[in-house]
Amino acid sequence: MLGVFLNMILFALGAISLTSGISFYIKEKDNTIIRCYILLFAVAAFLICGGYSVMSVFTDTSKAWIPRLFGLYGIELFLLLELAFLTRDLKIKTSIRSIIIGFFALLVLLDLLIFGRPASIRYVRYAHYTAYENVRSREHQFHYGMMFAFFLILLVLAVKWYKSKRIKRDKLFTLELICANFLLVLVTIPDVFHTHFSTKYPTFGYSSAFALVFFSWLFASRWHISFIPTVKNVCQEVYYTIDIPVLIFNTDGQLTTCNPKAQVVFGLDDDASPSLRDLFNFTDVENLRLLKKSNEGNGGQYFTSCKKNNENCLLSIAVKYDYAGEPLCFIGTVTKENTK
Repeated sequence: MLGVFLNMILFALGAISLTSGISFYIKEKDNTIIRCYILLFAVAAFLICGGYSVMSVFTDTSKAWIPRLFGLYGIELFLLLELAFLTRDLKIKTSIRSIIIGFFALLVLLDLLIFGRPASIRYVRYAHYTAYENVRSREHQFHYGMMFAFFLILLVLAVKWYKSKRIKRDKLFTLELICANFLLVLVTIPDVFHTHFSTKYPTFGYSSAFALVFFSWLFASRWHISFIPTVKNVCQEVYYTIDIPVLIFNTDGQLTTCNPKAQVVFGLDDDASPSLRDLFNFTDVENLRLLKKSNEGNGGQYFTSCKKNNENCLLSIAVKYDYAGEPLCFIGTVTKENTK
């Protein structure tokens, strides 16, 4: 039953990797390159975990090579993506970069044709798990030779990548990913020496390790891009430091939050939640018209006065929409002739 349990873990890791990659791609619209790489890494991790997971449930060993081929392609796609990312981030000349990636892409294609053949390994069905036994052959030697070539070039580029970083947070980013990739080397040792566990469950170790490397890429990238000066990253600082009152109301016109400048101008406490009518000198009719117009998705500018000091001001309303395209809240900015 251990095989069934490991298979469930493996498939879950693949599914979580894919959904995490898609979520990252959707949310991080300001980081085009990283979001694309993370999505492709997620697809590769899913192919690895999903392919070998499906292989393990095949009772017909003559067909087990089909899902295994997807898993094998996922492994080599993952390594190619790392190679492409490193050569790009190191700003290697386009011509040299194309030659390097093209050469290894050719090796990957040959490996899929040679080592991906049904006869390249022997499939074995245990009580609840389909595994394989490596056949000492030229196909096997070619595959491990290609993996060793991948390891060497990625190691050289990783060291150069680490040395190229000057900022501490960039060095930590590279170091985390380098350490995660060394995990792949460690988990392949049992497969190379054919211990009892790796003979019976040969795919679980390195498949789960690739998923963990993907999550290392995901978490490291999330942490790293939080320091990239994009609109998303700096808008919070602008909100707190801008010298203009910013008020956020719900669709009923109730204040939900405001920036420090608004607290000073309107004398608000942290837990205060006044309405538009409590802050500005609107009549009931004016207040209803403003809310109706805003709930219809139309912002606008309104000349009014603050109730706190009766000073004239201009309230500008912008409507924020949710994912369904409906008004979520109203963002108000206030300009006054004298805010002291």
